[in-house]
Amino acid sequence: MTSPEVVCVGNANVDLFIPHDSMRLGHRERMVVNAPIAFRPGGNALATATVLGKCHVSCGLCSCIGVRGSGQMLQSELDEANVVLHPGMKIDTSSEELKDEHTGLTFVNCNSGSKPSFVTYSGTNAMLNVDKLDMALHEGFFDNAKVLFLGSFGVLPGLDAQELVGFLHRLRERRKGDGGVFVMAGTNLITDSGQSTESIVSSEYVRESFRSVSSELDCFIGNVAEIAQIMRRDVPAPGTKHVERLVGVFSDKYQIPIVGMTLAENGSILSLTSGGSMSTHPGYVLKDDFPEVDRAGVGDAWNAGFIVEMIRQNKPMRDLDYSRMIERANQVAVCSMLDYGTTRLAIKSKIKTVESACKWIEARVDEIAFPNRVV
Repeated sequence: MTSPEVVCVGNANVDLFIPHDSMRLGHRERMVVNAPIAFRPGGNALATATVLGKCHVSCGLCSCIGVRGSGQMLQSELDEANVVLHPGMKIDTSSEELKDEHTGLTFVNCNSGSKPSFVTYSGTNAMLNVDKLDMALHEGFFDNAKVLFLGSFGVLPGLDAQELVGFLHRLRERRKGDGGVFVMAGTNLITDSGQSTESIVSSEYVRESFRSVSSELDCFIGNVAEIAQIMRRDVPAPGTKHVERLVGVFSDKYQIPIVGMTLAENGSILSLTSGGSMSTHPGYVLKDDFPEVDRAGVGDAWNAGFIVEMIRQNKPMRDLDYSRMIERANQVAVCSMLDYGTTRLAIKSKIKTVESACKWIEARVDEIAFPNRVV
């Protein structure tokens, strides 16, 4: 059994991108789309894994996808990025029992310069559970993993938070003699404003799931709206002291060693709980010659960039250059805004190492963007 350096666990979808300005009300009040619809692989776990693979990080994936139809499209994308899907996660949707089941699907109503909206059908994502993760654990899939990334763990119907905590305990017990594994999470929350992305469950359920799992995390990454939602606070205005105060209060409450908060084009803040320090990076703005296409998946690209730099540095957690990590994360994130979704990161095929991928990303950012103001 292959055991990669990074394993991503969570959701996998086919994303259908519908440009907002292409929709009009047609005959008999039917909504008509008069522009091409873009189909892209998506979902927090799969998108993050795919970007990691394209940056030549050895990556595996535990997400449930079908073996036919749109599931084949996702498998092709994983193969192209050299991401290993654990065999036990493939769902035979051709069987009589599952003949009406499909790989996860998300409709993305996207509009350049603003937040996209989502409608999601969980599909085979609902079949991801701790039994499948335990199977992968016992088969050695996690044995060489330096990083375990959890994507959208709070809103997957089959992934109970308490059972996930038990799995993380078993994982750490299995790995305690070899330096252990860095457990990192990013999530799409279901907000009170109705911006649901994964399934129809309450915001309180998501908060409870997060509280249950937070004690097992080495790192949590969320955007400013998600962290405000967990804390039941208003989203602070960019560039104010309330932004740093929010991430500081969050870090103090949950005592997660590393907390990252993304602020779209206004950059990122990273709070190191153990040392009480914060690192910031101003982010990037695209140049006029490179118009923004879409922001869906930018957070997944950010997560991947953060992990890429961690793998590149190859140091103990206490010795990592976190300022460099959030800079790299912002670089990968801005590159992802030039196409629909996250996975079309156009790293040249001749690049074969993480180091050379990072150099390509730096050159690409110099070409397409300039630094934004300080957060």
